[in-house]
Amino acid sequence: MLVRRLRFPRSGQALAALAGFLLFGPTALAQSPQVGAQPYPGAVRPQVPYGQAPEDSSMAGQVPRVAQTPQSPTESTFSDLTGAVAAPPPVDYLSPEAAGITATGPSAAGGAPAFAGFGSAFAPGLGLAGQGATTLVADNVGYIDSAIIRSRIRVRFDANFDDTSPDKAEFIYAKCGCFANPANFSFTLTAPTPVKSSNGMIHIESPSHGKVFDYGYALAHGYDPRARGPVLHGPVPGHPNVSTFGSVPSINYQEVATYLEYAPVRNFSAFIELPARFLQPSIGTNTAGFSDLNLGSKYAFIANPNQYYTFQFRVYAPTGNSYQGLGTGHVTLEPGLLVFQRLSDRLYFSGQFLDWIPVGGSDFAGNILIYGVGLTYNIVLTDHLRIAPVNEFVGWTILNGQEYVMTKQAPSGTVLPVGGQSILNEKIGLRIGLGNYSQAGGGSALNDRHSLYVGYGVAVTGDAWYRQTFRLEYNLWF
Repeated sequence: MLVRRLRFPRSGQALAALAGFLLFGPTALAQSPQVGAQPYPGAVRPQVPYGQAPEDSSMAGQVPRVAQTPQSPTESTFSDLTGAVAAPPPVDYLSPEAAGITATGPSAAGGAPAFAGFGSAFAPGLGLAGQGATTLVADNVGYIDSAIIRSRIRVRFDANFDDTSPDKAEFIYAKCGCFANPANFSFTLTAPTPVKSSNGMIHIESPSHGKVFDYGYALAHGYDPRARGPVLHGPVPGHPNVSTFGSVPSINYQEVATYLEYAPVRNFSAFIELPARFLQPSIGTNTAGFSDLNLGSKYAFIANPNQYYTFQFRVYAPTGNSYQGLGTGHVTLEPGLLVFQRLSDRLYFSGQFLDWIPVGGSDFAGNILIYGVGLTYNIVLTDHLRIAPVNEFVGWTILNGQEYVMTKQAPSGTVLPVGGQSILNEKIGLRIGLGNYSQAGGGSALNDRHSLYVGYGVAVTGDAWYRQTFRLEYNLWF
């Protein structure tokens, strides 16, 4: 009897252990990747959670999740059931996420977004034009051409002061029209005539027969029918001074230009600019009117929110009246390379290198290299406002050409070569932007909708186009 009492509990314990193993053993094994059957190669064995209907066959490729833990992330690397490595989802290599760009916005304290916080900066519908996705990055300098490609309208006002040689290399306007005035290159024709005096003596007189213009003589003495600039000074080298002045003559001029750029895609745009000029010479009369139109295109061979490397090609057409100082009187081609680079969360670099090539100008027209570098820092950055100081250096190196200069020592004017001259200006300014700098899904610290720039520049070299310049511009981005 004692033996039967001792054996019965042992049998019951064995049965309880066996039942527990059958009920809970699979779950326990599933929690340990070292125990249990091997998973199917390359995929997770589909399992239907208890109490749920089987999934549709179209859902077979998705990674299963434990029904009791709906908070589990969909991008889990390991299976919640078997411990096997889950098959990775298909990768869209064109998406910003695939490139490692994550979307972050400003902190609650209004700080700048993270360095790579442009997750959907290229997403369709954001800053686009005509269904083409463009980047949510805007201009960050004031005088250097922008490498960024984005649709916009810009209105710009420039005021330039104290230009003593506006026809230098025919960059501002054409060669002085005084060189095309035949009256400045005529000579007096005289003929010897024998005359008998009252006492019967014969002597020779040379009465004047008036002014005579001889084309060969005029060309040899500087006559140039291609000189299409204004006759502001009057005198020509080697001829009497027909103007009187108390100082070196110069001009002040202002320009108002409307610029339209259209970007159907994020790395290409076309633009056109329509300027008007207002001229105030120290000698001569004031003039005003439409100036030289320019148009062109931009192509970015590297285009992302942190950097742009852009080829630009611009053509200037002689639409302004060059005889009034409103244009150069010739076509100009200007290819160039533009650069934008983000250096930190708030600091940006911009650069340019352009080649100004006149076509069909006079002997004054010269080839000019244009270059510049600039830095911008977002000193204030909130959700919808940014304020950024800007500092730029812009330079020009003239490879050939001439200029006509009048001085107190040479009031009749002097023609001087300008090849080899280099001009450097420093430009300082402030850009104020209004936009959405914490856009859900990936805003940008340069995502302007509206921006205003105010800048001032001075010549830091002896050679100059002008001694001082002032700029005010407004941009509307769309």
